[in-house]
Parts: sequence; structure tokens; C-alpha cells
Amino acid sequence: MIDSPFESMLAPTDLYDETGILLISKGVPITREIYDKLQTRKILLPHQEPIPLTGAAVHSGHQIQHHLTGSNQDLLQAAAGIAKQAITAMQDNTELKAVMTDIALNQAWVFDHSVNIALLATLIALQLHLPEEEVFAVALGALLHDTGRTVTENTTTSFTLTNDDLVRSSLKHHPVIGSSLLQKAGLPESVCLVALQHHERFSGKGYPRGLRQDETHPHAQIVMMADVFEALTTRRLKQKTFTIAEGLAIVHRGRGSDFHPDILDALTTLLQR
Repeated sequence: MIDSPFESMLAPTDLYDETGILLISKGVPITREIYDKLQTRKILLPHQEPIPLTGAAVHSGHQIQHHLTGSNQDLLQAAAGIAKQAITAMQDNTELKAVMTDIALNQAWVFDHSVNIALLATLIALQLHLPEEEVFAVALGALLHDTGRTVTENTTTSFTLTNDDLVRSSLKHHPVIGSSLLQKAGLPESVCLVALQHHERFSGKGYPRGLRQDETHPHAQIVMMADVFEALTTRRLKQKTFTIAEGLAIVHRGRGSDFHPDILDALTTLLQR
């Protein structure tokens, strides 16, 4: 049950779904029916408590956390600790904190996705035995890889774009926008490159630059792998959710074409051990 004062509340801002489509315009009454539908889609209302930008947010509940057992649980705890450090570093940057708080308030699914990617990419980096400073850089890059989506999706939904191709074309600009935002915030080059290159592919068929193999920064290749696998194994509107085993089978089809073999093997070892 929702109390009557809430039922008469007007939407204080535009609310979008996870594809960037406008659901409710600012000023529209929030009825109980609308509220229930928003909750089903896990869309955060501005009157609710935002997702906290704290270490607690590291535990996102993705199915991979329930899949890891034994020694991998220790690895998971280590990854969560590093991700927490990345969140703290982000909070210390005034500009980044404002951007991520905006995402948490208005695009909760993007924030949850970013936390999932930070955990998974950090796990892969640890499995690859990267130096400590590089693992942290991977975690920070993963956490911030989609910052450009805030600007891009707000721009997309401010127009009446009914053609799916037009929407996809607009959203493809988010790596460049995100990288630019991170550069202005003074982030290290590798973190900016993660934002810029996380949609590239080993074969050169990705975007925005069509980079091939080692033309893409190694940290971006790790986040790319985590990004695709998380998307396959996370419940999303209008998308099938695959199990860990099904997700591994799918990404293995892209071994050496979409994904660096060593990085894919690290993910596989992590999840099959």
C-alpha cells in the first residue's frame, strides 16, 4: 500500500526507462499504478533514497556473487575492497561525485550496472595477476566507463526519435563523451581510455574507432569483457537473462574475434574453478 500523500505527488523530473525512453514527464501525477510499474522496472523515483555512493553499494547482488565459492570468495572480497577504494576516490573528485550522484538518482540501472562491472572487471584483473596499481585503475575505469550515458541519453530523450537506428546512433557517442568528461575531471589516461574504448572489439568491429587487438588499452579490453558478460547475465527489461554457464558459452564464440583470448580465459577460469 502507498499512502495517499504519495499518490498525489507530481513527478519532479522526467523519468526514463533503461533504454532512454521517456516514461513520465515532469509534473505528471504519480499514481499507485504508475508507482508499481516503476518499481517493477527498478526505476528510482527522485523522492526515494538514492543509491548510496559508499562501499555498501559494492554488493550489487549480481548472480556471479552467488556463483563464486571457496577460494574465489576470498578473491571476491578482495575485489569488493578495491572497488570500494575506487568509489572513495570518485567521491573525492567533486565533478565526478556530481555526475555519479546524478546517475544514481535518475538512471539507477546505469549505476547498478557500473558497480557490477567494477566488481567483475576487478575480479578478472586479479585473476590475471596484474600489479596492484593496475587493478585499482581497472576498478576505477570500470566504475566510470558509462559516465557518458548521462549526457547522451538526456540528449536522445529530449527529441522525438522513433527510429531505433537513430537512437542507437546517438548512444554510440557516449564513449567519446564519457572520456572527455573524465579528462576534464583530471582522471588518469588509462581510466579515460576505458571509457573511450570499452565498446571496441578485438576484431576491429567495435566503436567508436574500430580499433583492432592491441590497439585497445588492456584495461579497456578487461572492462569490455566484463561489460558484455554482465549484460548477458543480468536481468534487464526485454532481454533474456542467461545463466553463468550460458553466458560463458556465448562469449566463447567470440574468443579471438571479439575478446582477447587471455582475458576470456581468465574469466572462464574464475567462474569454472
